[in-house]
Amino acid sequence: MNHSPQTSENYTVKRINELFSHYIQQVHRVYKLPESAESRLSNMLVNKVAPVWVVDDNINDQFFIKSAFNSVRPDIPVITLDNGEELLSRMTKTNLLPRVVLLDLNMPRVSGLDILQKIRDNQSYDNLTVVVLTTSSWVTNEDRRTALALGADQFYTKPSTYMDMIDLIKTITDNWCD
Repeated sequence: MNHSPQTSENYTVKRINELFSHYIQQVHRVYKLPESAESRLSNMLVNKVAPVWVVDDNINDQFFIKSAFNSVRPDIPVITLDNGEELLSRMTKTNLLPRVVLLDLNMPRVSGLDILQKIRDNQSYDNLTVVVLTTSSWVTNEDRRTALALGADQFYTKPSTYMDMIDLIKTITDNWCD
């Protein structure tokens, strides 16, 4: 069978997501974590529960973070956005701002720091909680200092394991989602 690179890549991403979903189900079973939020999502949206927005160009990181949120706080809807421009556009069009924005530091075209600066330049978003996330291979103390100086509420390195991501999401929800 002749697969184009795009089809092969889509199959690979789909298969990774299937395997990761299976892994998450096992973690839920073993650690007796709450089930996912799919069944409650429509009710939450009707009741206008402020969501968390995850802004990350990596769909695997989006899935990883969203799955952890569904494990820790299935009552909180999680919206994923692919880049900072999409975030800024959505912020101007929405009637319900997120309770927290999780903003990836390293994104193509416009960096997370540039997006953070644009958010903080607009007084309408002064009370918006923005948490900057980055991968450990890219983080520097200067990145951390700059993000906090620009008005990030916190700066974290993305965990490499699901259980560490669960711990990070617990920290985030304890600080900004109650």
